Amino acid sequence: MGCIYRFFVSHRAELCKPLDLLDFLSISVVLCWVVLAYTWVGYPLILILVTHGSLPHETSRGKNQSVDTEFSPTVTVLVAAHNEEKHIGARIKNLIELDYPENKITVRIGVDGSSDRTADIARQWVSKRLDIRVYEVAERRGKIATLKDLISRSKEDILILTDANTVFKTDALQKLVSHFVDPCIGCVCGRVQLLGEGEENVYWRMETHLKMMESSLDSCLGANGAIYAIKRSLFWTDIPDNTIVDDFVIGMKVREQGLRVVYEPEAVGQENLPPTVDEWVRRKRIGAGDYQALFLCKKCLLPTYGKFAWVFWSHKVLRWFTPHILLALFILTFAIFAIRLSLGVENCFAIELKFIFTPVLMMVSIFGALTARFLRNFPSLNGKLLKLLNLSDHFITMQVALFLGFLRFCRGNLRGHWERTPRN
Repeated sequence: MGCIYRFFVSHRAELCKPLDLLDFLSISVVLCWVVLAYTWVGYPLILILVTHGSLPHETSRGKNQSVDTEFSPTVTVLVAAHNEEKHIGARIKNLIELDYPENKITVRIGVDGSSDRTADIARQWVSKRLDIRVYEVAERRGKIATLKDLISRSKEDILILTDANTVFKTDALQKLVSHFVDPCIGCVCGRVQLLGEGEENVYWRMETHLKMMESSLDSCLGANGAIYAIKRSLFWTDIPDNTIVDDFVIGMKVREQGLRVVYEPEAVGQENLPPTVDEWVRRKRIGAGDYQALFLCKKCLLPTYGKFAWVFWSHKVLRWFTPHILLALFILTFAIFAIRLSLGVENCFAIELKFIFTPVLMMVSIFGALTARFLRNFPSLNGKLLKLLNLSDHFITMQVALFLGFLRFCRGNLRGHWERTPRN
């Protein structure tokens, strides 16, 4: 204690002086990097320590707990489709072939203002085996309006929501609904398996493991629109028709009502990985939807939600504002150099060498992204280096799309309409 006291006395004048502008800017740069490091590295590591890594089979059921095949409640499968003539037939065939009692499944397909043969193809499957009904609306309304209409026409207590281009594994439905034996569970999110190699596939696997751990800790952050089940009574009927990331918002509203959203990695729905060029528009749209969802689900950020609020802040909110933090870092670093140069400080760049890290890292990341796009034209060069560069490309693209989505959200006039992404 004496050493600390003597240090304070000898440096009292320096420690007590007010921060000048350069000090403030320097501290701001450090804080920005601390937030980024926590968001992308610290939080996943803390989650691993808290949950002990939660292996997939331990996440939602516990060790050695098997699927309850005796529990097979009646369910309604809901599919909102727009211009899905290439997939709707295979989607219905897949539902018919599921390993689940036929007399306990009904299928409701809402065709939302399609200009192709989606409705005609879907009607060809009516009365084949399952209770299948097709509802077509000529005017384009959007996914949420279509889902609300389908739910109003169904009576079952458990709803299965999925996409027209998704294919369930035969046991996926049974593994989803088996969780509803527990009255504390209101929604079950399945795992989407993206077929194809690419940077998003790697990123998706990382996100999947985070979902596993978050589910074991408290609850998933929302659901996955391709494959999830929800109790009918928990569906948020007041959700705005222009909601973009509806699956996330619907899942969050379940947790807001006090029940859990669990992740079931063995309930698998498969989709083809779309080409990167076609994903750009979708990413910008989802980016706008993320900030819209933040506004709709802001209640879950309150401390009263405990661990779930911490997960929401760390996994979603801070990530959604990563592009803003990166932009702030660039501006702050430029301001520091500009001020020091204006003050005539000698060896300005040597003194502030630690701040050169910011622009250098940004330029290296952008160069890596551009290099990855160039090397993709040469399949023979595909290797570990390209996969690493692809991650850089995915990260940069995601941040730009998020920021453009933020600008779109600020402009308002969001629509719930969606355009299907081309897939093989």
